Amino acid sequence: MFEPIGDLMPKQLKRNSIYAAAQAARICFEAKTLYGHLFEPISFKNGVLTISCGNNIEAQNIQFKSQEIIKKINLKIGLQMIERIKFRVNCHSER
Repeated sequence: MFEPIGDLMPKQLKRNSIYAAAQAARICFEAKTLYGHLFEPISFKNGVLTISCGNNIEAQNIQFKSQEIIKKINLKIGLQMIERIKFRVNCHSER
């Protein structure tokens, strides 16, 4: 019969080998939407969200909140994709 378009998109993306890239882009987008005031998402790969922050103190503060951040982003995307956060210091433009 008919299949909802929302169900077709992930299947089509997987067939075209761009599913991982699309998921990574979505995760970075949601991270920036939720936490752009704290950090800049750089990339997502193999369960690791890499972010940029201004200095070591900001990185440490974010690290204390990392489990909460991971949980909130995973909840927003509806999948348990992010397992941990990796930090880069001073590699972003001014927010």
